[in-house]
Amino acid sequence: MIDLIPLSLRATNEQEMIDALPFTRGVDEDGTAIWITSNHEYELNVIGGLYTDAVVDINGDIVTPSVKLDGYHANIQCSQELADTIPQNVVIHPQNPKVIWF
Repeated sequence: MIDLIPLSLRATNEQEMIDALPFTRGVDEDGTAIWITSNHEYELNVIGGLYTDAVVDINGDIVTPSVKLDGYHANIQCSQELADTIPQNVVIHPQNPKVIWF
């Protein structure tokens, strides 16, 4: 068993994330490009857009709406060899990560 390195990622958009993780891409039976979310070297959680939590009152009315955060988000745990290929400009270190790998 290989040790997997957990990484949080944020790109400007989906294409930048695709460019950062070319080893996670494949083609389905119809020829459509798809994310391949796992194999023996990695596990990928593609999130896309992240939003803040909305605040609602006791009646369920929205007090503060959710807001879309900047970027296109994903989380990956991968081998050190693959982690070394991921551009550092998409690796982030969130204070309150939404995904915690076990």
